[in-house]
Amino acid sequence: QSSTLKELILQHCGLEDPCAFELAEIIKSSHSLVKVDLGGEDTRTLSGYNYSNSFSPQGVRALLVALAQSNSIQHFFLSSGSTWVSEHVHMPDAIAQVLTNNQTLKTLDLRGKCLGLKTKSSMFDALKTNKTLVSLTLCDLEIAAAVIPAFIDALMVNTALQELSLARNRLLGSAAAAEFAKYLESPNSSLSLLDLSACNITDDGAVALANSLTKNSTLRALVLSQNEQIRNKSAQSFANLLKDHQRLQHLDLRKCSIASTGLKAILQVSESTKSISYLGLTGNLSGALRQPPESVADVEDATIIR
Repeated sequence: QSSTLKELILQHCGLEDPCAFELAEIIKSSHSLVKVDLGGEDTRTLSGYNYSNSFSPQGVRALLVALAQSNSIQHFFLSSGSTWVSEHVHMPDAIAQVLTNNQTLKTLDLRGKCLGLKTKSSMFDALKTNKTLVSLTLCDLEIAAAVIPAFIDALMVNTALQELSLARNRLLGSAAAAEFAKYLESPNSSLSLLDLSACNITDDGAVALANSLTKNSTLRALVLSQNEQIRNKSAQSFANLLKDHQRLQHLDLRKCSIASTGLKAILQVSESTKSISYLGLTGNLSGALRQPPESVADVEDATIIR
């Protein structure tokens, strides 16, 4: 509990309870901590994503309650391999406490097995009134598409949030993509980064997102990688977007199922589009081969970084 400690980084430490409760006390009592990182890069295994720290649901809640009481922490990262049973430990309500009470937090990054957010939560009301959070990541938490309209309502009010990642929430699908497309068309849209990778988004959802960006002036980065139902229809929409819309700087379509004609359309436009600094297309041809036969031998996967 050093009075001068500013950063506490415990990635890949295999932490379990009772470490969570000890850390919660440190978080509550420290007036100098600015960053707490209990996350780390997650890795894919045969049984799913592996997170090196594994706190119990009660431990995760204790950390979030402590974070809500902190008056110094600006950046908080937490990954846990244990299953979160929200109906038992009220995880969304704990997040709501953080968003309501912590007046210094700028980055909140939560990754785990199950948040179980399937109905409207107080978390969204708290997000409406939060004025400090700039980046929010809720990754691999089984968030349902049914709650996205409430999420969008909160985003319409909260113009401070700039980066949102809902990666690997596979229950979202194209229904959620359509809702975000409506949001991006709104003059109240403030996001500069949206990450919907591995969310089971189809061609229709991706096309809706691409079309919405023609009316958007804030988004600079869109991540749709690992959505295996994104194919050539989406590729043509993004090619048209890059041709006519010069604001998007980062487009990630890696590991989708775009075939050669779609890849060519995007690559041809990107050659004359100076605004794009990152264009991720690797890993598409293997997905494309699952589609009806089409020649893919004349174009290679590509990622462009300028």
